[in-house]
Amino acid sequence: IYEHFSKVVQKLIPDQMPTLENLLDILISNCRMEKAFVFDVVSKLCIATDSTPVDAQSYELCSDMIDVVIDVSCIYGMKDESEVLAYDSESSSAIRLNNGMVLYLREVNKYLALVCLVREANFD
Repeated sequence: IYEHFSKVVQKLIPDQMPTLENLLDILISNCRMEKAFVFDVVSKLCIATDSTPVDAQSYELCSDMIDVVIDVSCIYGMKDESEVLAYDSESSSAIRLNNGMVLYLREVNKYLALVCLVREANFD
């Protein structure tokens, strides 16, 4: 369902989509990534992705990674109880999968995250 809502959101920003897609294409090419997504952290909707085809399993893994990072940050990353968001400018994570891939998440801003799939051999 998130994937379909993401497509609706992407249709609402048609002027920016080619630019975002092109920038993500350049990123995956220069950094030897397999796939890159920009997600809204709160809703877990995909705002943009590169031009390579999206398979549902990769999308779900990347979307679920946001939950994992936020849950772990809530338990181990919050400095005090007055903090509202566990997701901040220092948020990042790498998860090695058993298929030779690495899921990598990095904070873009307060509401957006870059989530990438990278082959383990290319992950530095």
